[in-house]
Amino acid sequence: MNFTADQIIGKTLYAKKAVKLYKLADTNSQLMATISPGGVVGVVYSYIMRGGALWWQMADFTYCKHEPGLFDIKKLTDQGAIDVETLNAPSLTDQANAALSALLSGLKWAIPAVLILFAIYWSIKTYNLTK
Repeated sequence: MNFTADQIIGKTLYAKKAVKLYKLADTNSQLMATISPGGVVGVVYSYIMRGGALWWQMADFTYCKHEPGLFDIKKLTDQGAIDVETLNAPSLTDQANAALSALLSGLKWAIPAVLILFAIYWSIKTYNLTK
């Protein structure tokens, strides 16, 4: 699952693996804590891109480097975080509008066809009555 930063900010991150918290967004800065798997990393306050990597800034102004599989995704979704695929999925309203549009597109050809068939039928019936 992929999330946008706005879905993560304000949520509490939980460690799925050991997470290192640094004083600055740099692995060479002072190590403030190492959070064990299952532990609370902290509430995300913001993020920063540094050296091609994403760093989460916690509310206590410590930083942890983002790595896939580092955080518990289920706990994020339990807090209301919505993944990118779900955010971009068409809603039921969009699907209903598409189905209605397809139906109306089909009807624009069906109605004239029915009228033409009825006119042919009426013409044949009328012609047979006059004989």
